[in-house]
Amino acid sequence: MQMLKEDFLRELAAQVDEAERGRVVGYYAEMIDDRLEAGEDEAAVIASYGDVRQVARAAEAEERVRKFNEKPSMSGGVKALIAVALLFASPIALPIVIALLAVVFAVLVTIFSVLCSLVATAAALAVGGAGGIIASAFFFASSPLSGLFMLGSALVCIGLGVVATWGSVKLLVLAAKGTWVVWKETINKIMRKKGGGGNENQF
Repeated sequence: MQMLKEDFLRELAAQVDEAERGRVVGYYAEMIDDRLEAGEDEAAVIASYGDVRQVARAAEAEERVRKFNEKPSMSGGVKALIAVALLFASPIALPIVIALLAVVFAVLVTIFSVLCSLVATAAALAVGGAGGIIASAFFFASSPLSGLFMLGSALVCIGLGVVATWGSVKLLVLAAKGTWVVWKETINKIMRKKGGGGNENQF
């Protein structure tokens, strides 16, 4: 006995889980209707799908894949926090991690302290040059030659101070960006190892 549309859909509904029944049955009903409207024979259309149980199993598998792909993935920040938490959760790794973090923190503090000192020194040089311009006015009153020398020295100090300040600030910004890049790459490597080689871009 040849199976027709209603028989096929009724048996398919009985084979599919209730949560997925409406979507699966609706999908095949629409597909069958499209083929019937195109002029195909109803019995031949139903026969082309094969065993109803196999159709149901394939539909359920497709639904599981679809739901898995729709699950929202964790952001890179959340994964980074999980990685750090996993490291600290190990009693053996905890002292090592603390020691490494302390060393890294000390190095970073030293680097940024030196760069901040350079910025302050360069800015002080520029400010001192500005003060030299003011002082040169007094020297001009008593000795024009001394005043001219003082003015030239002040202008040189201002120029050097401005250039040095700009360079020091650029170094400070580059150091901050470099620190962030190294931190991000380190966390991404940890996450790739724990995730079995997942996505490259975690952040």
